[in-house]
Amino acid sequence: MRATEPTHRDIAEFFRLGLLAGVCDLSAIVCWADSVLTAEPSPPYAFCDLSICESQPVSSVVCLLREVPGTPTPDLPIFMLLGFCYQLAQSGSLSLSEKLVRLHRMARTEHFPDRIDSALTNLDEDLYLAREGIYGTVTEVERAFTDYLARYKSYAPDNLTGVSK
Repeated sequence: MRATEPTHRDIAEFFRLGLLAGVCDLSAIVCWADSVLTAEPSPPYAFCDLSICESQPVSSVVCLLREVPGTPTPDLPIFMLLGFCYQLAQSGSLSLSEKLVRLHRMARTEHFPDRIDSALTNLDEDLYLAREGIYGTVTEVERAFTDYLARYKSYAPDNLTGVSK
């Protein structure tokens, strides 16, 4: 179990990263925004925009998610993303090789912690070697990636829409 419950800003950052990684959809963001609007007496205005964002381009929604006030808890949204990817991997609804490559690319641009960046770099290199037939198999790399993601399973949102508060 995680020690810190995510704030609205943490969840917004999780969704932003999830959209960039291709593991979250707009309907989940709308559902979350609607739940905040109904639960809070004076929610920040950003949630009004997010509650009607389903027909907007992903790039616009990424910008809207940045407008949720607050500062994300250091590394928590990244841990949530990795935990969510683990849930998707366990359910069989995640292309492990594709997401490994995408997360590895995101690690530097989105400033993932060095230990995560290093682990994803190593796994991505292993995937390259396996695909080229030089060393190992893609299945072994996917298993290692799933094992790595399992470290973050306790950070995954409480349900698949990311609504944890």
